[in-house]
Amino acid sequence: MRGSAAVKDWFWGHAELAAGSPGTWPGRCSTRWTHGPATLKAALLNGRLTVEELVNRYKIRNGGVRHLLIAYLERRKPELDYSTLDNLSRHLASNFWATIEQLAPSQPDLRIDGELYQRWRDRVAVRADGKGQRDFDPILRAVRAFYADLQAWAAAEPEQWAIWVAPCPVSDAEVRGYGIRKRRVKERMDDRTRQRQPLLNTLLEHLENRYGHLRDLLAQAADATGGQTVTLEGRTYRRLWSRVDERRVRLGGLANVRVRDLESSKHINVTHAEDAAFWEWAIVEVLRHSGVRIEEALELTHLSIRQYQRPNGEVIALLVVAPSKSDR
Repeated sequence: MRGSAAVKDWFWGHAELAAGSPGTWPGRCSTRWTHGPATLKAALLNGRLTVEELVNRYKIRNGGVRHLLIAYLERRKPELDYSTLDNLSRHLASNFWATIEQLAPSQPDLRIDGELYQRWRDRVAVRADGKGQRDFDPILRAVRAFYADLQAWAAAEPEQWAIWVAPCPVSDAEVRGYGIRKRRVKERMDDRTRQRQPLLNTLLEHLENRYGHLRDLLAQAADATGGQTVTLEGRTYRRLWSRVDERRVRLGGLANVRVRDLESSKHINVTHAEDAAFWEWAIVEVLRHSGVRIEEALELTHLSIRQYQRPNGEVIALLVVAPSKSDR
């Protein structure tokens, strides 16, 4: 994919110490790497964290609760997309239990007394930077669902879950009215969308023009030699060339296309800029034509495009989207 090529280009554009084979870590080291990623691309693209890694981000001291959270999230994982799983792990491991441990380091289990629960509510209700109130409903609902699931699962699998069953500290009254509050939030979101709707054509025109300009600049500058100038849409650029570029070509790679805008004296990595402009344009087009959420768009792959043949023999492309929410 284009994004993968961009990561490789970044590596070669900055690999001033590289003297080994293309795509490997710098070869001037006296010894070769014996562990870790073989390429910079592999180091940058960490991918998705496992459930255990999601929980371990928050340094939970109680080993029993840590293993409980991992087991609980593993049980929930098949029914959740990654973004929702990540948020759920943050609500339970960080906002809930890690905060409980800060307030009561010796807390042994999920039986939270009223005084500790109130202190936890006061702490979590404020944003981490201390500015304003946090959207508290998702955290309360996640904690309440956590306790309810443990009680339900304990009936069928007591050997694993029964030991953790405890009264839920979040009362019905605290989550009552969530639907009304959620509708109010959606109303505000819809109002912001209506306010910005007239600017959509302006955004599209800007993205198309920016991508078209960088695409044409890349095509012209790629054929220019070091120091040669190219003019595009009234702007003049000078092709940059360095010993790093020579080394890349000598080792069988492709040099990044870099230029200097003679008007602003700004250095531009056209290879990266064109790649970024393409994906900015592409994601906006996908969002506006399909109406999917950003979480759903991030889940799309080439396997999401399917062929459908109509009774008259016409073949059309279908975009298969995995819903990220349950309200549609």
